[in-house]
Amino acid sequence: MKNILFIIALIISPVSQAAEKSYDSYNDIVDKLSAERNQRILTKMPTILALEERFHLILGLSNSSTNIEHANVGTVSQNGFLFGAAVPMISGQLYAEGFAKFFNAARESDSSTSLRQFEARISHKEPLSFAIWNMGVGGSVRFMEVESNSNTKSIRTPNFVLTTGFERNITQRVSVAGDLGYHRSLQSDVNGKNSFEFILRMNYHL
Repeated sequence: MKNILFIIALIISPVSQAAEKSYDSYNDIVDKLSAERNQRILTKMPTILALEERFHLILGLSNSSTNIEHANVGTVSQNGFLFGAAVPMISGQLYAEGFAKFFNAARESDSSTSLRQFEARISHKEPLSFAIWNMGVGGSVRFMEVESNSNTKSIRTPNFVLTTGFERNITQRVSVAGDLGYHRSLQSDVNGKNSFEFILRMNYHL
């Protein structure tokens, strides 16, 4: 009887070891495939993580639409350019951003409107499968001059700013983004209380 048990043990032991080795090999294969898949994703899309926690410079174009009540000017659309910078904060997904924006004078038949704007905001970057979603909140100061029928009015207003948009990496140092912004004056009795802005910008990550 003991001899039979000894023979059965000799038969079962290699089978058990082979099954354990096969199980380990299966896990190794799964881990290897997962690592290869992640590497393909990082190679195919310039890495989001490589752009995180980097100071970057910003250049772009902007279009602003503002409703001006002074002398019945109406809605004024202005094109301009911007430059700015962004500094990473505690988390790699939070940035402090600052912008200076300068717009061409909008000329109508009997009026002319000029605009400069300085803005600061906190932006959150949320990585998605196809791009980076940007959400920002902050404040700005708008300097506007409206000339109509030889009457000039200077308007300086602090504004609440809310922005959203998408950003996509081109290389590990360059990304492009499109943003939509809303500006609302913090003063109730002022012209140009509400304005909308569309921005197309390029970021260079140092």
